[in-house]
Amino acid sequence: MLENRMLLRIISVFIGISLWLMVVSGEVKTINMTVPIKIVNVPKGLAAVSDYYSVSIKVSGATRLIETLENSDILLNIDATKFAVGQSSYRRILPTDFKTPIGIKITDIEPFEIHITLDTLVSKDVRVTPSIIGEVTNGFVVENISLSPNIINIKGAKSVVQEMDSIITSPINLSDRSNSFHTQVGLRDYEGIQSANPSTINVDVKLRENIVKKEFFNITVNCVGLPQELYIKDPIVLSKVKVRGREDIVNDFLSSVTFVVDCSNINKAGTYIKPIAYETDLKLDILDIDSKDVKVEIIDEKIFRN
Repeated sequence: MLENRMLLRIISVFIGISLWLMVVSGEVKTINMTVPIKIVNVPKGLAAVSDYYSVSIKVSGATRLIETLENSDILLNIDATKFAVGQSSYRRILPTDFKTPIGIKITDIEPFEIHITLDTLVSKDVRVTPSIIGEVTNGFVVENISLSPNIINIKGAKSVVQEMDSIITSPINLSDRSNSFHTQVGLRDYEGIQSANPSTINVDVKLRENIVKKEFFNITVNCVGLPQELYIKDPIVLSKVKVRGREDIVNDFLSSVTFVVDCSNINKAGTYIKPIAYETDLKLDILDIDSKDVKVEIIDEKIFRN
């Protein structure tokens, strides 16, 4: 019985090694990755500041390993215990500084050297500034963005904190918004800043319709109801129309509004003065039409063909 168990263990180990060799001995693939720099073992009362937040690396290994590799699988921790306080120290980044899965090799590092400074830990009150991305729905505009609180306390390296008057929020996305809304966001990460109090900001975004006025020129007017044997001598043109409404609706004005004159009661050639009417489903105001009436010259079929 004991011999059988030992044999099974040996077989299991052999199978495991065989499978691992199959994975790591395949075609080699190289990819680019970005790895954040994490400074560890910072003495109490101090903050560490680096001139780079991350490094770019080239990673190679068997294709099967590379294709399952996640950013979180590779770590770069720099030990701060050997750095002098208040001085900028050079630190060369070596492949051995990275923690990687078995079978993964780092072939290139950029930058290969960073500067790290241990500085006194201080705090300061700073303003909060919103970071906006995206655009609201066409026809709407941002009337106001309010932050609560709009002043917070930050704690970090003296050389960084003393230069800061404000801190930026995480992005507030306005894409395709057409209604006012409330949300909560965090704060952007800053190298050398250890903490912010509070770390979450309440955001109220107020939107409104973007009401505009616009003039349109040389608009074609249709003569409706004219008997078949009669024709319009010259196209009827309205020289100017002024409208007011939400921007996106106003921009659709020409494609959505039809100007007409009623010609159904005309039964012979001649010159007529006709009032203009219009048809539209758009929610806007027509403030001014250049002329309420237009001249319509009608000719009969014989003249039209000649």
